Amino acid sequence: MWDLLGDTRVRRVWLGEICNSLGSALGFWAVAWLLYRTFPAESLFVGTLLGTQTFFLLLGTLLFSPFLDHWDRRRTLIVSNTLLALLTLLLPVLIQNDARGPLFLVVILIGLASSLPRPARLAALPSFAPLSQNQALQTLFGLTDMTANLLAPVLAGLLISLLGAAQVLYLDALSFAVGALIYSCVRFPVQVKLESSGNLLAAWLENLSAGLSFVRRRPALWGTLLAFGCVNAVMDVYGSLLLPRVADKLMQGVNLPQSWGNDRAALGMGLLDFATVLLELLFSLWLGARAFNTAQSLRWLTLGCLIPPLGVL
Repeated sequence: MWDLLGDTRVRRVWLGEICNSLGSALGFWAVAWLLYRTFPAESLFVGTLLGTQTFFLLLGTLLFSPFLDHWDRRRTLIVSNTLLALLTLLLPVLIQNDARGPLFLVVILIGLASSLPRPARLAALPSFAPLSQNQALQTLFGLTDMTANLLAPVLAGLLISLLGAAQVLYLDALSFAVGALIYSCVRFPVQVKLESSGNLLAAWLENLSAGLSFVRRRPALWGTLLAFGCVNAVMDVYGSLLLPRVADKLMQGVNLPQSWGNDRAALGMGLLDFATVLLELLFSLWLGARAFNTAQSLRWLTLGCLIPPLGVL
């Protein structure tokens, strides 16, 4: 798997993946903590703001995904990362000045722009390696994303404690800018583009209809994915709204070295989520090393959907 990094193009796209994954994860915790410190008694406003970004991320996926086989993927990655860098720079300024109207506009644009990099990157990956190495390539990038999500909470907590949440958001913006620069230095393989009838609306409706038809033919699969989505929605609320408050409460009276920064409750938030993600990773590895029949798999799926919400409660 790691020998794939000997290819300069794969190595550069991999570095872009690191910038995107780690930067986005750091930004998630920085925004959650900055909103908590700025609006400690306005959880409804904060939840609405974060929910708006998530809604437009989903809407962007629905709107833009049918066009990703027509658009140049390299250009899509450069433009989306550049937009995310510029928009992320505005977040701390707008939050700290309580500019709610412009803030909602910026999170809407961030949600739409965030829907582009990952699908474009995943669609481009198979063209960077022979068919026999595609699984190893996907595994490498999946492992990178998982590692970023594992390290980001602790790293974000430490950086927020040392530098402040606003400064971590500036680092997040820098990561997107570096990602755009890296993608601009990659010569992507020739992209086989789908022929377009010239009517973009008709092409979009055709792709949407095909997708909905695929969903209708597989109700059990999509019902399962919908259940996962509901659990993830609960966990997003936990991470962005509840965990900062829980960590702040638990860290009262806890003595930590002064060198770890001034806002050490943020570090507690990072450690708590690190423990959660680490357990998730270890249990995923344990499950992955075993074979299950359908009945056993359903039991594990049920437990996986029930235990996280119970833990949050």
